[in-house]
Amino acid sequence: GKDLIDIMMIIIFTGFILGDIFNEILFNQNI
Repeated sequence: GKDLIDIMMIIIFTGFILGDIFNEILFNQNI
């Protein structure tokens, strides 16, 4: 139970970071 929560938290946290980086890259390319 706890392991699944830890994994999901890491996936969500990583997703936010990667999404932020991805948006920065797209934003910089469009300008």
